[in-house]
Amino acid sequence: MCWLDNRKKIKMEVPVSGAKITDSDKAILHRVVNNRWYTDGEYHRLFSRELAKKTGARHVTLCNSGSSALLLAINACNEDFQSLKRGKRFIITCATGFPTTIATAIQSGFIPYFVDIDRKTLQIDPEVVADLMNVGEVAGVVVAHTLGFPFRADYIAEEKFLDQFLIEDCADALGARLDNLPVGSFGNAATYSFFPAHHITTGEGGAVTTNNGKLHAKIQSYNNWGRDCWCKPGEQDTCNKRFCHQMGDLPYGYDHKYIFSRLGYNLKMTEFQAGLGYSQIGRLDNIIRRRKNNFHDIYSIFYDYEELDLIVWDYENSVPSPFGFPIVVNEKAKFTAKNI
Repeated sequence: MCWLDNRKKIKMEVPVSGAKITDSDKAILHRVVNNRWYTDGEYHRLFSRELAKKTGARHVTLCNSGSSALLLAINACNEDFQSLKRGKRFIITCATGFPTTIATAIQSGFIPYFVDIDRKTLQIDPEVVADLMNVGEVAGVVVAHTLGFPFRADYIAEEKFLDQFLIEDCADALGARLDNLPVGSFGNAATYSFFPAHHITTGEGGAVTTNNGKLHAKIQSYNNWGRDCWCKPGEQDTCNKRFCHQMGDLPYGYDHKYIFSRLGYNLKMTEFQAGLGYSQIGRLDNIIRRRKNNFHDIYSIFYDYEELDLIVWDYENSVPSPFGFPIVVNEKAKFTAKNI
């Protein structure tokens, strides 16, 4: 946004979004440097713990981006539900979603099945989704809470079948609530992004949450090269059976820490990112409050313009955590969206 002050003839640039880094954030980054441990470490555990509290999740997997989080969640759910093995090839998603939702679905072997939005809410119609879930080849649903306004994940969770999964993309909606529960509570897994434009930032970074311990183990494995072992970096033999496994045709006692049972990746978050996330999540409540105040201020400015449709998802049991301010220029206007 640009503002021209005619009195001083100074043009000021007001950025749409960007990272807000404080002195406390910088102090933690300095501590990470001085600790000389730069992969999964103390701040991984601290950030995971605080994120679990904020999202109401039992298990958290930190990764290097929200896109990677989707890849991890889809791969793990595919394995957990044996979707492709059962001939379930389609994933229902929103026509206005982010590109990596589609990319990760295709890379995991699925075919996206697009559903359009309701223009009044910008959200996917849950009844249309429920009807489509009756199609035998549908494996599950992957949908984002658009711009911080929750979609009816509660309704979809109740309507889905036992052999179908629901993944909530909460990248835009950290702190939003639905039926008095944090978004992300209704699906089999939820994903988050900590890109600079989002509520808190780790630079790049993301996370997958779940309440299912077995699914969490699969997510962790895909995130860690496909490793079968669950030891953290710097740890060993936490199962007390490191050299006591018989794995296929491998010699008895083959080192469990170096057995890889999945085609995985290295998508882990660095300790620098985790430290920054831990520092910022302590300010999350204040950040969300300011976002809500900004949203209401902007709404009051545009409210009286009949040429503009302001999108406010007013489902009575929904508490948004605004990510942006959507405006639709309607047919009454003598100007275009580009003009505004």
